[in-house]
Amino acid sequence: MSKQIDLKKSRKEIDTIHSTFIKKSDVISKYIDKKNKSKKVPIPPKILFFVKEYSHKKDKLKWLNQFPKAQQTEIKKHARYYTDRIDRDKCNYEISELQKNINDYMKILNRFRSDLKATLLSRKSNKKSKDIEKTSREVLEGTLIQVLEESGGKAHRNDVFEKMEKVLKDTLTDYDREIIADPLERWKINVSFYRSELVGNGVIKRDSPRGFWTLEKKNERKK
Repeated sequence: MSKQIDLKKSRKEIDTIHSTFIKKSDVISKYIDKKNKSKKVPIPPKILFFVKEYSHKKDKLKWLNQFPKAQQTEIKKHARYYTDRIDRDKCNYEISELQKNINDYMKILNRFRSDLKATLLSRKSNKKSKDIEKTSREVLEGTLIQVLEESGGKAHRNDVFEKMEKVLKDTLTDYDREIIADPLERWKINVSFYRSELVGNGVIKRDSPRGFWTLEKKNERKK
């Protein structure tokens, strides 16, 4: 089961592996270049020991002087091929290690995605579970109809909002008063939406002049 996560910690973990991935990719690119340029030349068994020794010596020239010129040339030639072979082996090893890193990276990434999804869903659920202080639909609809009735059944939208705000001055919350579409506050947008539904329900006339809201006569309202 997915668990909630420390997003910063998980992100840091992914960044660390990603950094390793990039570094190893650079190393492998160099090895592949060498591998492509190198030639596969068999090293005679009789000089293989000397080639290995030569490849690991710090003072190669001093060590090499103990051999005849012809043998020196052969050792140096095969030492290049031996070094290339080591590079090829190292390249294969690095590719294998990189594959492990990629697998680790994908596991952590998938775990991160799964845990992130669980965390976000949990936050969303917690947010929904909290009681948001807002004025109910019933109150807004009832006040809208009340204001229109007190205005003779018809009023301009701006006048309706102004009168409703006076009636609801002690009821409207900070949430209701949030500016959603400047200069409209949330509660006004909600009222406009509820008004549209009241038109569909036959409570408010559909063919009122632009900007005006008009109540249907009570005996003509849909039941």
